[in-house]
Amino acid sequence: MCLNDAFWPPIARPLFFRNIDAKLVGEMIYGRLMFRAFLYIDWEEFAKIVEAEGGRFSWSSEKDARRAQAMKANRRPVIVRRRIPQIHVREAIWQVTDPMLVQILFDGLTPRSVIRQTLDIPIDQILLLS
Repeated sequence: MCLNDAFWPPIARPLFFRNIDAKLVGEMIYGRLMFRAFLYIDWEEFAKIVEAEGGRFSWSSEKDARRAQAMKANRRPVIVRRRIPQIHVREAIWQVTDPMLVQILFDGLTPRSVIRQTLDIPIDQILLLS
């Protein structure tokens, strides 16, 4: 018996799945539909929100994405269509990360909230993390 079988139906449903039947959500999260249902981000709208909040959105070069692809999986940034989505914060460049996407897709934070969190980080902390 799988440990996930104890969570049937799901205890909580991700924000964008709330209008979908709980049994189907369970199948998408850890059942027969796992890795067969895909969620998408509208990157053009995401970029508009970044710009409205005072940042700038861009894509890395393909060369930077290939370099990132060679990194260990736990350190690798998000790679979309052979490029890395980036948010420019003052003098620093912040890469869109898996935790940011998890917050948007599953934890109920809006893209605007995640972007605001990123843009509110003090510049000295950004330079230390870059």
